Amino acid sequence: MSIVKMEGNQTSAVMVSVLMITYKHEAFIKQAVECILAQETGFEYELIIADDCSPDSTSAVIAALTSSHPAARRIKYFRHSPNIGAAANVVFAFNHCKGKYIALCEGDDYWTDSLKLQKQVDFLEANRDYGLVHTNNKIFLEKDQTFSELSRIINDDENLFEYLIFKNNPICTLTVCLRAEMMLRYLSLIDVQKDAYLVSDYPIWIWFSMNSKIKLINEVTGVYRILEESASQSADPKKKILFIENAKKQALFFLDEHRKAEYELAFYKKYSFLYARMGEAEKKKFITRLFWNTKNYLHYLRFNLLKVFNSESAAIKLIDKIQLLTETKMRG
Repeated sequence: MSIVKMEGNQTSAVMVSVLMITYKHEAFIKQAVECILAQETGFEYELIIADDCSPDSTSAVIAALTSSHPAARRIKYFRHSPNIGAAANVVFAFNHCKGKYIALCEGDDYWTDSLKLQKQVDFLEANRDYGLVHTNNKIFLEKDQTFSELSRIINDDENLFEYLIFKNNPICTLTVCLRAEMMLRYLSLIDVQKDAYLVSDYPIWIWFSMNSKIKLINEVTGVYRILEESASQSADPKKKILFIENAKKQALFFLDEHRKAEYELAFYKKYSFLYARMGEAEKKKFITRLFWNTKNYLHYLRFNLLKVFNSESAAIKLIDKIQLLTETKMRG
């Protein structure tokens, strides 16, 4: 792919800001930073690193890079003290970005394609109706020291909003490049302190799917590192459940009342395997958390009936009968 060089003072304008949040990434941050500084582009880009008071040597590693790397001028490093939390750190980093576009890469992931930014910017510049572009990626299992390739093939006619809500999240953060002005619009709609759970990748992708087109470039451009212990990959069943419950809360934020019932039914069916692993005391706590704000008790009934019936339709038919009898009784 050829890179068209900008002429004159055009190079002074930042086209892309790479937003990198980091915490306790001393073993990985050097690789993450170097792969970004190795990008070949015909435009100016910067790297914003927001370190949330890492207690390890992350800051020392970055200091060494800023003093010796040939492209160190691109780095803008910030370290908080004390820790401010992941959501506040993302917003802080975004507020220091000057680019027309924002690319994302956390401090324990890395890119493998030196033309990643150029390809994505070329596409967004040519397609104004697209707000976000992402790619495929490899996965690196830190514990086993092995790679696997994760291919996300989304049909052009696929409703991405429906896919994100009812199937899975096919967008890997480290592969994303998005329009900064749209990100600003999204953040202006929420109270970061009150709704911190909405400042993460999944709800951002949902909002973008509602307000623009999203493009998948079917190429591998980076590696997502799965650590032995993280928020999304915890070995602790309780932490895993909390992560899943948070995703549920994020999805429900974007749905009207009618679709919330549809989503909850799909949610309970998808994650029933976790429920099956719990002891009786854990099950009660789990149910309490899920249904504390649910006015319609039938949601709880659906959850239990799906464990009894092999057929989802059989469970729904029985629920419909119970609902009809209940309404008839109330009218009588």
